[in-house]
Formats: sequence, structure tokens, C-alpha cells
Amino acid sequence: MSSSSSPSSLGLSLLSWKAPKTLAATLAALPSEFLDLFEDKVIYFQEISSKDRELAEQYGFRYEGNDANVGIREGIKQAVLANQCEQVLFLENDVCFNQELDSAITQLKTAHQALVDGIVPVVRLRHRQEPGQAYPAIAKYKNYWGDAATQNSTKLKLKRLLRPTKARKLIGQAVMVLDHPEQHFDARDIQLQEQNYYTVNTAVLPWTNQSILLQKEWFLNTLIPIAEASKTKRHVNGFPDLEKELNSAWWRQQTFRMGVSNPGIFTHHRLDR
Repeated sequence: MSSSSSPSSLGLSLLSWKAPKTLAATLAALPSEFLDLFEDKVIYFQEISSKDRELAEQYGFRYEGNDANVGIREGIKQAVLANQCEQVLFLENDVCFNQELDSAITQLKTAHQALVDGIVPVVRLRHRQEPGQAYPAIAKYKNYWGDAATQNSTKLKLKRLLRPTKARKLIGQAVMVLDHPEQHFDARDIQLQEQNYYTVNTAVLPWTNQSILLQKEWFLNTLIPIAEASKTKRHVNGFPDLEKELNSAWWRQQTFRMGVSNPGIFTHHRLDR
């Protein structure tokens, strides 16, 4: 579908594949007042079924889809393309709304304005304190940086001295571990903005597919071509997944920063499979 004429238009796109139970829980948890903030709401289904169509209609979403699974990367691309708006909140089907409504609305509006103002091209909205299932980066971070009390221990300092490049790549995960990460790291890496969200250097925080508000044009015209040109053979279920293609030297050398919402809105919670 063609994009809205407004450069500040805000849309919501979900990607789903054979997970009706998980998707139903995700949709049921989204408050109507939160959904009212979006001009366009669409679900892109891989191997779309009659049950998928019924779920979308039940919750007031448009739907598009395909007859064959094309993988995560192409699925995300198509889900974003399907949205009519220029700023798109992308969610996978297995996230749970996990925030007080007033806070969630404030965070979304703040993140949206950061994109419109050109401060960042993407904002993470995954909950900082309750990220949910499958977030191994926290354990990796703690292995080198510990927590607020142990960060400067001799043991961890030595570990960082022996593997400085690895340790530096993990700095951005402090936003998922520490209450005040900006007090522990230089502003070149982690900075708390006046509007109470973080901007983080891409050198220390990787791309994620989880719960992200993004500039549609930037995503489709900058990130997707880089990912599609990647030669990596690291795939998920035989398909590119976007994260592995983007989290490369190219990503870490960029000059833009990622936004991180504070404290976040969504928690990863899968029920099917």
C-alpha cells in the first residue's frame, strides 16, 4: 500500500507465522487507548490462514500475507512495507504489553517525536527490567561488567583487560541491567535525554528485531539493502533473520544512535511452539 502523505504519521505492524494462541494473547493485551494512537494497524501473516484473518478482523487490524514462509527478514520487510505510515512500530507476534497505560502512551509519544525530529532513526521499546524470554545478552554483559556493585571488581577489570573489544561491544546492554546506566558509562556510549529515554552508540548496542519503532524510509532504503547484500550463512530455519546480517562491523561503525525507551513497554512472551 502507498504511504501516508504525512511524514509524522504513526503506524503499527505485526508479523505472525502459525502462532494463533500467542498472537491472540498479544492483541488482547493491547489497550484500545494505546491502539488509538496509530493511524494504520496491520498484521502481516506468513502462510496466512482463515484463522489468521479472523483474528485480525476481531481486533480491528488490517491484514496482508503470503502463502509460504519467507523467513524473518523478508517477513519484517513486508510487514513494514504493508503499513501506510512513515513511522512504524514493528512487533513480532510474541510480545506482551507490560506497562501502565499512561506511561506506555508517554513513552510511545516520546519515541515517535525523537524519530520525527531526526534525533534517532529507531527506538527500542522492549521492557528494560522485564525483557522476557530469550535475552541471553544480559548474562553476557554481566560476565564482563557485573552489576552496579561489582562492575569495578578486580576480576571483571582483568577480564575486560584481556578482551577489550568483546567487553566494549556489550556496554550498551547496561540499559537492560542497571537502573542508571548513564552514571556508569561515558555519554559517547549511553546518554539519558531530558525526555527520559536513552540514546546509545551502535558500537555498543546491536540491532534487534524485537519491539522497535522505526523510520520506514530509513529502514527500507538503508538497512534492508545492507542486510540483503550480506554474505553471512548464519540463518534461522534456513532463512536470513536480519539481526545476524546487520550486527556486523558496518553497524558498529555507524554515526547514528539507537533510542531505548525508559522503562519500556513490551515483554517477550511466546505461547505457541
